[in-house]
Amino acid sequence: MTPAQPFSAQPFPAPGPKRRHYGPLIAIIAALLVVCIVAGLVIHGLLTPTHAIVGQAFYTSTGQITPGTAQGIADQMQIDLQNVSPAPAGKSYYVWLLGDKVKVGGPDLTGPPPIQPPILLTNNLPVNNGSIHYFFPGDAQHNNLLSETSRLLITEEDANHTPRAPSTDSATWRYFAIIPQQPIPGDPTQLNAVSHIRHLFYNESSIKVLGLPGGLDFWLSRNTEKVLEWSVTARDDWYGAQTSAAQVDLMKHMFIRILDYLDGVQNFHVDLPPNTPLLVDPTDDRVSLLTVDPLGQGGANLATNPPGYIDHTQLHVEQVARALDVSSDMRLHASNILTALKNAGGWLSQVRKDAVALYNMGNTDPTQLQQPQAGQLLDDMVTQATYAYIGQLDPVTNQVHPGVTQAHYEIQKLAALPITTDLPSSL
Repeated sequence: MTPAQPFSAQPFPAPGPKRRHYGPLIAIIAALLVVCIVAGLVIHGLLTPTHAIVGQAFYTSTGQITPGTAQGIADQMQIDLQNVSPAPAGKSYYVWLLGDKVKVGGPDLTGPPPIQPPILLTNNLPVNNGSIHYFFPGDAQHNNLLSETSRLLITEEDANHTPRAPSTDSATWRYFAIIPQQPIPGDPTQLNAVSHIRHLFYNESSIKVLGLPGGLDFWLSRNTEKVLEWSVTARDDWYGAQTSAAQVDLMKHMFIRILDYLDGVQNFHVDLPPNTPLLVDPTDDRVSLLTVDPLGQGGANLATNPPGYIDHTQLHVEQVARALDVSSDMRLHASNILTALKNAGGWLSQVRKDAVALYNMGNTDPTQLQQPQAGQLLDDMVTQATYAYIGQLDPVTNQVHPGVTQAHYEIQKLAALPITTDLPSSL
């Protein structure tokens, strides 16, 4: 398996000096989006108008991906609180990550978890001027914390010792947070919100069959980025009438790669001749970005040929939104994700249409790829792939119609832990 590259919010710029390029604009827009979205993620919840919420914790990712694992994803944690009194003399604040309170669903098909809660993040949570801003860098293996944790507890205990579990004395408990985990009414999989979030952020339940650890969000983001990269590469191999036969062949290879990822290894015959060689790692494109064969994908073939990442991600997000115990903020994030996925699906469908047209032109008569129509299709393919990955900036309103990048950051917010002073009766 080709090592998966760390997910980057920066898409690939257009290489080469020959034609108009979108690279600098893409980078600037993406950077602004990341700053705005991450800033919102940090402060979100701290301004919520409810007396019980005092802060928020959320999982972050290093991107230090190890092939064949979910390492490097949700492997760190940021904790922010306000209006916190310093611990009394001889005491300190302890931060714990706990496992699920409610176990639902069938057998766990993702394999043994990489961590075993409870996990002590720190036995000396610092308080500065009534505020806490603490970052947990994760362990040396970059293990996925969300794989087995969904609750956070802050206790006040004797300083300078490292217990293996939080105190059972509830009088020591100070703050608590939980990702919603009540069963979802009518959910055919009998899952809850945190289980669906793990499909997005950790592993799909059919991981042993599909061999794709890391969750739907990772693969959706990574593969859309690759489609953008190859679209730009194909466009920059075009020199109009001066395009050489070698450059035509390179472009055709890029079209095949794009369709491999859009259609998936089991479905790319829908758009390409049966004997077309596969040009990408068969593991990386085992699942398609788009559902191009509705009768063959999903249903009875779910374990081996599931719906495309766009549709599959949408399914899990819709179920999170249906959970009775999710907050209005989580429903808003889910709504934003669904909007972004719908947009991205439309743009990727246009990329597919352009790639099929270009491939057919070159396959019928390679000289057609030297014509102006080919240049127009190449430009449109890059434009649509750019929109799918980083969204479309409306020059009139200066607003961004969201794509996969925005969906990625909104999915992170689904896994946030709003910290409250409302403590549970038991752990």
